[in-house]
Amino acid sequence: MPPQVHPEEIARLIAQAHPGWTTEAVQEHARACAKTLDERLLGLLRAHIDTGATPNFRYGEFSVIQIQRMARGRSYLDALVLMDAYVKDEASGRALILRR
Repeated sequence: MPPQVHPEEIARLIAQAHPGWTTEAVQEHARACAKTLDERLLGLLRAHIDTGATPNFRYGEFSVIQIQRMARGRSYLDALVLMDAYVKDEASGRALILRR
């Protein structure tokens, strides 16, 4: 059973990382993350919410920490979302990760 992560918990992380976003945008993105993130990444997100840790996960040519470090200021959640895109479709996910 995948770990449960509530949209409200994700919304707090999004609001911290993107203070310029509207409340509606934060809530919409949080709902989408809670609903669509790969189960393996939900476990990492649960650990991050509970402890503040940033557990790593490698898939193909990228890792979550590597994605986070590729762009300064990218949050751990942002890196998880990009990894999720890569896990689901390597070509389009890679393009998103490498986009500047």
